[in-house]
Amino acid sequence: MLCFNKGYATISQVVGSKVILLCNESLTFQQLTWKMNGANLFSFKQPKHLHIYDKASHLNINMSDDEQYALVMNQVQKSHAGNYTCEVTTYDGPREHTWQLIVTDKAENWNELIVVAATVSCVCCLVFIFSLAFLKTVCKQRAA
Repeated sequence: MLCFNKGYATISQVVGSKVILLCNESLTFQQLTWKMNGANLFSFKQPKHLHIYDKASHLNINMSDDEQYALVMNQVQKSHAGNYTCEVTTYDGPREHTWQLIVTDKAENWNELIVVAATVSCVCCLVFIFSLAFLKTVCKQRAA
């Protein structure tokens, strides 16, 4: 699970991972709206009026119960890739926080690659040593 704070960021995550985008606004605001690629997901107006749009329901994106105003994707899929924006309208004016989410099929697992490479190298060395020992034995038998 990764949490990303406000600002602009490019995020790359693997299919199936959990992503939380935080839009922590400590200021008193009039309205907070989450968008994906410009389409509304959630709109929150004071006092505690939350509107959930069809796109959020369709993509199984939720607002967090633990983190105030956070956007939660429990099992991120390729369909979640895109630009996410938290738009906040305050008495001082509008604010905007943007994230670009890139979703990849699989993470490169370098640990497994290193183990396989080390195993192959060891097996090749053992085959070479046994071949030399066999050739040495054959040469001694022919000389005798």
